[in-house]
Amino acid sequence: MAEDVASEAPLTTLRRPSRAERARRGAYRYRFAVIYFALAALVGGAVGTSIVLLSRDTPPPTKWSSFEPDGSSVARVRQIADHVSRGYREGGRQLVFADGGRPMLNIPGQSGSAPTEINVSKIAVLADTSRGQAEEGDYDTYDAGNSISFRLCGGGESCSIAGGTPSRGRLQLLRREALELALYTFRYVDDVNSVVVFLPPAPPDASGQQQQTGALFLRRDQVADELDRPLARTFPEATPPKIGKMRPAEAATVDRLTNSNIYSFTHQPAADGSLYMILSPSSAG
Repeated sequence: MAEDVASEAPLTTLRRPSRAERARRGAYRYRFAVIYFALAALVGGAVGTSIVLLSRDTPPPTKWSSFEPDGSSVARVRQIADHVSRGYREGGRQLVFADGGRPMLNIPGQSGSAPTEINVSKIAVLADTSRGQAEEGDYDTYDAGNSISFRLCGGGESCSIAGGTPSRGRLQLLRREALELALYTFRYVDDVNSVVVFLPPAPPDASGQQQQTGALFLRRDQVADELDRPLARTFPEATPPKIGKMRPAEAATVDRLTNSNIYSFTHQPAADGSLYMILSPSSAG
């Protein structure tokens, strides 16, 4: 029995830590507490910042343009025509007036009678064969019921521009106006897949012959990038530039989107009695 007690005695005897060891343990506990509180402060700050950011109102999306038409599709087209054309001026006067609506052909009346209006049913765009990538006679057709047309008309004969001097700079400015009309229409008028803008003809030459300057034809998919970003990115100028004063970057944009999309035009009846608008790139102005 005594042997058993003697053998168990050392198991119940505990060694007291030295003063140095107690100091070392206390230092470890202090350091751990400092690190813990520092981490807690960082986590708390991050959570607080997240709460502040999430509680802020989401900024409103950037508007595509400061002007926005309203009302029916007909009203919107008229407002767009008026708003855009009033900004283009030459010598203090409005360069041209714009009139918009569904594509149609106006046939002058005889002996003072009212003109006849015939709706266009299809727009046929002939292929450009100049690059050898299309066959002669190839064409694409588009439903005119999903199209809007504008006519730019000056105050001269047959809608030519009265006064001023015809120039490349003036034609480029007219193409800019046509492009702006198309962009506004695609953006704010529902169910429009294509836009035709008839440019004013050149004044009659010495022999009295009138020359076409063509029509801009654009499809919605051709300007998808311009419709996805604010108009000010396409036209940085707050107001249209003066003739010959367009900035190089803006002139490059206008040329890129219009030069290859200017067509000469005619109208042709189809066998079923409908009317086709024929757009040809071969003699584009």
